Amino acid sequence: MILNIGGGRRGADFNSPPPKKHTKGIIHGSQASAFFGDKSLYYALISIWRKEGGDLEFNLGDYKGSFYSKRSGLRKEGKGLFEYVIYLKSGFRTLYLNFSPRVRGMEYGKGKEWKLNERQGEGVAVSIKASYLYFDEIEEIILSLFKRFDLERFYGLWNKEESYLISLEDHIRYHERKERSVIRVFEDIWLLVGLTEEYQAEHKIDKKKAGYKFAKVVTDKWNELGFENKGLFFYVKSYRGEKFPNIRDAIIKHPKLEIGLDPYYNKGNRPKWKDWKRIFDLEEEIRGNIAIWSGISVSDLVEDAMFKVLPNQVEVKEWRPEKLKIYYMERAKEVYPDIEWNPSKAKTIYIVAKEGSVDVREVAKEVGITRQHVTRIIRYFEDKGILKRVRTYGNSFIEFENPLVEKVMSEKIELMSNLAPFERSRKSSGIVRKKIDGFRLDDEVEVEIFTKVKTPLKGNE
Repeated sequence: MILNIGGGRRGADFNSPPPKKHTKGIIHGSQASAFFGDKSLYYALISIWRKEGGDLEFNLGDYKGSFYSKRSGLRKEGKGLFEYVIYLKSGFRTLYLNFSPRVRGMEYGKGKEWKLNERQGEGVAVSIKASYLYFDEIEEIILSLFKRFDLERFYGLWNKEESYLISLEDHIRYHERKERSVIRVFEDIWLLVGLTEEYQAEHKIDKKKAGYKFAKVVTDKWNELGFENKGLFFYVKSYRGEKFPNIRDAIIKHPKLEIGLDPYYNKGNRPKWKDWKRIFDLEEEIRGNIAIWSGISVSDLVEDAMFKVLPNQVEVKEWRPEKLKIYYMERAKEVYPDIEWNPSKAKTIYIVAKEGSVDVREVAKEVGITRQHVTRIIRYFEDKGILKRVRTYGNSFIEFENPLVEKVMSEKIELMSNLAPFERSRKSSGIVRKKIDGFRLDDEVEVEIFTKVKTPLKGNE
């Protein structure tokens, strides 16, 4: 039987299913390659550039734009071929389009022949880099650009079957108090995907990277965690400013939880442009589940200039692969013996389960031991990945490492409620033994019975 614990700081209900929704993230940055199957587009761009007398500044709706040429390193018949760039900016939103020719007879480097993609043939390749723009918005902007420069006839030649996504980043910003929980989930993900014999993945936790506190996992084994990633590599990353103003409301001190299509490991296996919505929805699903696993609620989200907590939340499925259940159960089993035979540890974890988050001083008072003793107990559970200590402005709280550990440990909560009102009598030198049904997984086990404390803890019975 799983004890349903109410009250406390969070009012945790272990019998309730995990949340099925989380807030929608924001596209942070993206890269793609587009292909237009007509080389005439390239020559049309040359004509426009010459007609305008060279580089051009212009407006397109809310965007300020620039149109300019640059050397490409490509040559044909001994003559250099230029690339043409259109750059648009409106606040944080930016769009960079680099138009490059793909024609027969091109050379690069020292007379090396450029081999055309047989499927694409001749045409124009466009390198796309965008910030805070969805791909359907990018399509609309490109169409508006083509209309602006009288190139609309070429828009229909956009071959989206030969256009590919390179990167697609989605993020939320969350309160720094949840950072440790997020990184612990990253470590758990790494351990899980690392259980397979053949895998390709990167695991990185770096406290200082270009002024950021940084943690990252990238793998193609998301399918082992219940997601249909179809062999694509995705990374998850948490990062925040390491150096920030010493004020409580400094946004940069609160981390971003970011997920992205990895631009490096997916070489040779790029998803097609038309699949961008499916990729984005999958990222939202993975990121949403990681947020739920880490215990990030709406109250833990931090809004900034671009990320807003939107009412239209995204649906996320219940992420519970069998391998993960087994992994957490094995972790919890490591501490069961000590909890069963150590009343101070038993009471500590019982109080945390009951309250959700509790001050170290309150634990010491309730258990009847010193704060130093409580600290040693916390360190023991921290090393096992069960509890964590959260420090906020002079106060120190104890919580479960993440909601998944909390749920697994809740299977023993009834046991904790039996142990909580007892402690070892310092006056008694003898040990009384009695059989208690259901104390462990065995049918019958002999356990110590301790002298009751003067003010026993009151749990839900």
